[in-house]
Amino acid sequence: MKTLQQHVSEDVSTISQRNTRQKTSLNNLENSLPIPVDLIVEILSRLSVKSIARCRCVSKLWTSVLRRPDFTELFLTRSLARPQILVAYQTNGEFFFSSWPQPRSLEVNSSPVSINHLKRLPFSGPCKILGLVQGLVCLIDRRFLNGRTRTVPVICNPSTGESLSLSTMKTRRCNVISFFGYDPIEKQYKILSMSRPRYEI
Repeated sequence: MKTLQQHVSEDVSTISQRNTRQKTSLNNLENSLPIPVDLIVEILSRLSVKSIARCRCVSKLWTSVLRRPDFTELFLTRSLARPQILVAYQTNGEFFFSSWPQPRSLEVNSSPVSINHLKRLPFSGPCKILGLVQGLVCLIDRRFLNGRTRTVPVICNPSTGESLSLSTMKTRRCNVISFFGYDPIEKQYKILSMSRPRYEI
């Protein structure tokens, strides 16, 4: 009987010690210092675009950090050191994007590269790629609006699958020429659209 009581008391003591260690570890976790924002920016800026898109779901803090202009500028600067080749094609009403690292040499026996299949975007009609600037693609989508065929500029991010349709140019002319670029002074992406007569002499 004494032996049984001794085993029971030892088991209770062991469980109590485990609970104490668990509480201590939890208290240490709660009292631990948060990660500095500068360190978060430094780590996230070295990830791929696809990994960054996943990190947006971690917390509100990370989402706000990833949307900061200084983070975007830092990420683009570091991305220039890792150039990518982007391939786009349209089939069955969808636009598909794929990318892979740009090889350092054009030798036939160069090492194989892995293809990164990015997001696909749905489009109702045929599209034309207007331009590509710092990972953003501008497409011209032809849509039937108010009884007429209009050209609608669409800015899309192949890595995240996000897209933004811009307003159409108010003009009676059918021919509209658009240009897509980046303003380094104001740090803004801009589209310039101009209309011209259908027939020029």
